[in-house]
Amino acid sequence: MILIQDHINKLKKSERIERKVLGHKGSYLYLKEILYSQEFSSFYKKRNISSLYFDSRDLDFVRDNINGVSERIKIRIRFYNDENLFNLEYKFKKNFLGYKKVIRLKSKKLNSAIHESQKIIRKNFLINLYPSCLVTYTREYFIKNNIRATLDKKIYYSIIYNHHKKKIFNSTNQKMIQMPYDILEYKYSEDRDAIFREKIFTIPSNFYARNMKSSKYVHAFMFT
Repeated sequence: MILIQDHINKLKKSERIERKVLGHKGSYLYLKEILYSQEFSSFYKKRNISSLYFDSRDLDFVRDNINGVSERIKIRIRFYNDENLFNLEYKFKKNFLGYKKVIRLKSKKLNSAIHESQKIIRKNFLINLYPSCLVTYTREYFIKNNIRATLDKKIYYSIIYNHHKKKIFNSTNQKMIQMPYDILEYKYSEDRDAIFREKIFTIPSNFYARNMKSSKYVHAFMFT
């Protein structure tokens, strides 16, 4: 059992609120217009993101999210564009607050990064986890008054079956399925929540806008 509160106590500086807006697939430009109307500006180059998620054989992390467990965790390897730079990330959630720890991996190839990550996970949490899902998308970055926003499109996922078996993982052989939406996400510290609610979070009612508990990772299993 992972004692999430012990890890959260060490990650207070990373504490943030995340609010997501889902638009139908192809609404990317409209969501971008919303950001510009709110006077957000670009602050980082667009890039392609890949996240390889880990879970138990029984998918305990997915189940915790779907069941609304107040303290939960996601663990993933994240890499960008075609670079051979891999980060192991722990994302903790307690109610509506999120926390993140990033570990730069030494490995320069994905399979080596998987094995390296599994060793680190066993050391940190005393559990065995396995690759369970690959998610890829294109992201743009925006900012206004210390409130950051990201805009994701071309979101694809692939469930990794027989993930607990020892075999070479090849991301290029995975059958990727496109998710039926684009995502606008706001990220900010808790002390800016009142400002966000009063001056920014005015999304039209025809969009699904709330502080969602379901992530791309969880949606991948819900759509499968």
